[in-house]
Amino acid sequence: MAAAGKPSTSTTRATVMPAAGSLETAARISRACVAMRVSRTAAMPSPRRSCGASLRRSTGQTPTKPRRKTSFSIAKTASRPRRPETKWTAAQSHRYSSEQEFVDDLKNMWFGLYSRGSEEGDSSGFEHVFSGEVKKGKVTGFHNWIRFYMQEKEGLVDYYSHIYDGPWDSYPDVLAMQFNWDGYYKEVGSAFIGSSPEFEFALYSLCFIARPGRVCSLSLGGHPLAIQTYTWDKSTYGNGKKYIATAYVVSSTQ
Repeated sequence: MAAAGKPSTSTTRATVMPAAGSLETAARISRACVAMRVSRTAAMPSPRRSCGASLRRSTGQTPTKPRRKTSFSIAKTASRPRRPETKWTAAQSHRYSSEQEFVDDLKNMWFGLYSRGSEEGDSSGFEHVFSGEVKKGKVTGFHNWIRFYMQEKEGLVDYYSHIYDGPWDSYPDVLAMQFNWDGYYKEVGSAFIGSSPEFEFALYSLCFIARPGRVCSLSLGGHPLAIQTYTWDKSTYGNGKKYIATAYVVSSTQ
């Protein structure tokens, strides 16, 4: 699934800037978000051929999944993205009274569990977006290129083609792909290519906070970029706050 002829991420910098007159407050919020690290050892469940595949194909049901293990913390390592010098203050965001309140809200909106199917607490925004799910015999979510690459290496993903390639001549780029995941088809799945999980997590969080359930218009490397988010409306947390249902980069085919 590699995009030929594009330099590696190690030699390319991408700048995401809000469109004029929009997302100014959310952009400040995202600076803290960029410094968040989601542990790459977090469990990401996937369908297995050895775990009731024939049952899933005939009934649309999936085997009971173990409780997902996630790690979500402020990174204390040298490899984390650099935090801007400006300290977090309440004045930088009218939505949160402190950085800890912001961190707690990120945990809930991304990792709070809710039910998409018959099982209680069988899904979360993070699992849907970064890991992918199979619901009613179809692949849903699955918008992370690193997850795609790792599953392809294991022989679980069969890449068919891409039906959209973004205008960027360096990474991050955007592709809209068609693929098969362990026997289940994804007709169109858009994803950033060559970006870090922190970049995607920060960008999706920014847009969900600033434009929940709507298109979020940005600029990436001088080209327009759109992020679509959706809220989960069947259950809430806190004082009526909504979980992330999905978030993804929009391609011209969507």
